[in-house]
Amino acid sequence: MKSLLLSRSIAGKIVAILLLVALLLSACGAAYLLVFRARLADSQLRTMGASLQAEVEAQIQGKLNIVRTNALTLAHHPAVVAAFTENQPATGATLLDQLIEDFRAVDFQGTRFMLTRTDGTALYRSFSDQRDDDVAFRPMVRRALAEERLVSGIEVGKMGSTLRALAPVRDRDGAMVGIAELQLGLGSISRQMRTRDAFYILLVDRDAVDEAAYRARVSDVSVGERHLTAHRRWFDDDTVAFARGADLDALRDQGYQLTDRYAYSCAVARDAAGHAFGLHLHGMPREAFAAHSRQMLQTINVLFAALAGLMIVMIGILIVALRRLVARPIRSLSGFFTGLDNDLTRTLQIGSRDEIGDAAASINSFLGSLRTTIAQVVRATGELAGSATSLQDSSERISCGSERVSS
Repeated sequence: MKSLLLSRSIAGKIVAILLLVALLLSACGAAYLLVFRARLADSQLRTMGASLQAEVEAQIQGKLNIVRTNALTLAHHPAVVAAFTENQPATGATLLDQLIEDFRAVDFQGTRFMLTRTDGTALYRSFSDQRDDDVAFRPMVRRALAEERLVSGIEVGKMGSTLRALAPVRDRDGAMVGIAELQLGLGSISRQMRTRDAFYILLVDRDAVDEAAYRARVSDVSVGERHLTAHRRWFDDDTVAFARGADLDALRDQGYQLTDRYAYSCAVARDAAGHAFGLHLHGMPREAFAAHSRQMLQTINVLFAALAGLMIVMIGILIVALRRLVARPIRSLSGFFTGLDNDLTRTLQIGSRDEIGDAAASINSFLGSLRTTIAQVVRATGELAGSATSLQDSSERISCGSERVSS
């Protein structure tokens, strides 16, 4: 490249400049491609996170619709009404046990029922033999008792978070006699997403639950320094391993993360009152994430290669055109002056109509004028020589006459 730039040939310098431009464009294109790839990865991570979180929210909403519908149906069932009016939890136990089996059959493994009296004490729990304890400390229970209408959402208790719907139970006279509550977990969301090679896990802050009770009744599995998770009851070993591979502090700040094994995204988990209690953590294996963006990257690579090839072809065409339109006429011009050898009868034959053609026409015009001037000088020189001869003859005659006069 340096030898071309230092070349005495204009054509060589033109080629060197074009090659240098091509190298600079290629370097800029490669740098842009690298930056674009990095930005594309960030964009894909954000898109993945938004898509997975939207799916989680949609499934949570679908589950809430299920618990609402079934809680309302349960509140109007005669067996449940009788259990409250007769103060006999066993009256509704058979019905509730059968409903639990029905829910489990469709992969709702964390289904639980609870009947609460209007004084805030528990009449029946499907998940415990404990009775008659005060549960009015729970915000959703207090709200359902105060408003006497359906209340639903995510509630965080001493032993974790569940989707709940609390519907008022009324007797034949329309008086409220209690609350029928249906609870569902979030494990089915995780299991459904695992069928598509994706992950979802709910991480609960340690300070949002009674950690000792949680570890004893739910799970003693921790993720990072701040979170617990309902291992095995809701989430499998692979999902827990996925969660433990994340840098949760960095992930919480940025919202997404790409490691050697996984692509992560997260969103803050909030209860029905809007209070944050943990993280919705989701993502997929890096291979699956790469597969989503591989087609786009391949398209970009093909486009970049096509643009590079087109640039090479254009530079080649430009080099040929410059050689024909610029370098060749300049070489003709240089060769003309080199081979002129004082022969002013020659003319420069360049047929282009550009600046070089104008220069050639000017040179030819100059040479024509020079020939005319030289011809005039030759004629004047001849005339001067004739005058000199006449003057010499006159001088000789005068000399001869002088000699005769002297004699």
